[in-house]
Amino acid sequence: MNVNEIIMNKRIERGVSRKELAEGLGVSESTIYRIETNPNLNPNNKLVKRIYDILRMNVTIIVDDAPIYDEHAHEIDFESYSPTSKSIIFKTIAKEEKMKKLKEYIMRFIQGFCMAMADSVPGVSGGTIAFLLEFYDDFINSLDDLFKGNLQQKKKALSFLVKLGIGWVVGFLLCATILVSLFDKKIYSMSSLFLGFIIFAIPIVVAEEKKVLKGKYKNILFLILGIALVVVISSLNSSTNLIKVGNITHLTIPLAIYIFLAGMIAISAMILPGISGSTLLLIFGLYIPIMTGIKETIHLNFSYLPALIIFGLGVICGIIFFVGLIKKSLNKHRSETVYAILGMMLGSLYAIVMGPTTLDKPLPCLSIHTFSIISFIIGAIVIFGLQGLKKLMESK
Repeated sequence: MNVNEIIMNKRIERGVSRKELAEGLGVSESTIYRIETNPNLNPNNKLVKRIYDILRMNVTIIVDDAPIYDEHAHEIDFESYSPTSKSIIFKTIAKEEKMKKLKEYIMRFIQGFCMAMADSVPGVSGGTIAFLLEFYDDFINSLDDLFKGNLQQKKKALSFLVKLGIGWVVGFLLCATILVSLFDKKIYSMSSLFLGFIIFAIPIVVAEEKKVLKGKYKNILFLILGIALVVVISSLNSSTNLIKVGNITHLTIPLAIYIFLAGMIAISAMILPGISGSTLLLIFGLYIPIMTGIKETIHLNFSYLPALIIFGLGVICGIIFFVGLIKKSLNKHRSETVYAILGMMLGSLYAIVMGPTTLDKPLPCLSIHTFSIISFIIGAIVIFGLQGLKKLMESK
């Protein structure tokens, strides 16, 4: 695309007419027309640069492999422009900021929604989704800043987490009312879907973190430990009789303490990529009672509410305790931590295969005969679709 076409398209996108742009620059409308229809337009022309500024164009024109003009190379001298020009500049800046905020809300909603889908069913953690969609660091830092940061950091963290949380709540409520029963009825399709998620997500994570992985192969030990951790937890769940908690609507002090500790431990798994918090709840015998409690509370049956509040307090304490630890690990020992995370993601493949054995009425583990290639491909498409959407929204 030539410079003249770039200018015309950006003017139309900004909602600025040729007449407005001409008045802002103090030139005739025909001059703007000639600029927009000249395929040999000089990108270094002073008038052209002023158009870049007024339309807030993020432009770098490459000629002979060298950048000719870069908007960020200088500050705009607003005083040198007429009131009409300033009006157009501020109009385009406001539109830019509005679109930027809208795109961020959409992206955070999708991210939160995807995390909730993973968190609500055994097999995959929301942390895995956050890591493969490349907002894991922001997620962990925001959680840590919310409890330990200064006022400005708390405000920024709260803004991030609210946007993410709206998508998470919508996704979790949907899962609690629909997908949990679907998980029971279509366990093998769901397991195949999550296999597609993880298998196609791992290369993306490796590519994004190659700087901290390359040449540090001694840290493969952490990869092995990550795999072992998830496999051991999953094996414990499938090889032992699940703890029978009973009715959590009739709380006793020992049961309340048990629910609190389970919430604290489960949230650490939901935050960590690879380990499913729902799987841990299954081990503790609380997955069905907690999910049932959420569903009943949605339908205005508040008999489960005291137990859910205690569980929620455990979750908050778990966040305060574990998030700071994860943040320090990522900041000071990133290579070792990323290797361990990749290990947990690889280990989650085993957890997903064993997922059917964790149902209230256990079924055989996923096999070549029960594997759904269609669901697997859908999982891959979703991962690449989310990556494509992320890059598209970042480039706009």
